[in-house]
Amino acid sequence: MSPWARVLLVLVAAVGGALLLRVVPPVLVLALFIGSVSYINYRFRRAVRQAPRTGAELLGLKREAEDPFGILGYPIALFARGSDPAIDELVWGTWNGLDVRVFAVSLLAPTLPGHPPQRASFACALTRLEAELPAVVIEPGAFVTRIERAPAAPSVEIDDPRFSAAFNVWSEDPAFARDLLVQELRDWLGSLDSRWAVEVHGRIAMVYGPRPDRPDVVSILEALKDLLDQMPKDVLAAHPPPFEDKRTPS
Repeated sequence: MSPWARVLLVLVAAVGGALLLRVVPPVLVLALFIGSVSYINYRFRRAVRQAPRTGAELLGLKREAEDPFGILGYPIALFARGSDPAIDELVWGTWNGLDVRVFAVSLLAPTLPGHPPQRASFACALTRLEAELPAVVIEPGAFVTRIERAPAAPSVEIDDPRFSAAFNVWSEDPAFARDLLVQELRDWLGSLDSRWAVEVHGRIAMVYGPRPDRPDVVSILEALKDLLDQMPKDVLAAHPPPFEDKRTPS
């Protein structure tokens, strides 16, 4: 309920109270008025507490209490880099023409001996590509201490000392990883101040980073869109998705 609606309801209650004074004892009218105002305030505070903090609904996205898509079953290296992965705060839908999934994933993080296990949480956004790409993970070096283990794929050397000093790259296809990491993509990643990592695999493109205290759906969606804009179109075109025969079987 908006503040204006709350004021309007209070005014309606006041007018109703004035009319009731003609037929009902004043003490009873006062009690009804106080009760009505208290109830309106209660509903208003409850609505504020339950309002989405991320503004996902304002973007036309849907919120899910559970994961109906089985995201942990997607072929994403991040999910296998810590124990006991869990998905929450999932929203999904169409944003700027992209079919997106925005969610948080938490993993058991490295801990010091004698300390209880802690969970590292990451904000993630993914979409579907019109290409079928080899798996590549591109991650700021600062993320290493937050994740239990590195991806299973081999490390890839990139002929850019400045980029290599700040980022780690893993892929089973080093030639493709180097083709993907054109100068524009490297410059964009370098401009993010170690906030976001990138993973592509098959038809999935994903950005992820440490989950902030106040989730921001818009920021991560913009990072996902920027990733797609910076990916070299000729490299994507060289990896078309497999042909899908959509004819109805006879």
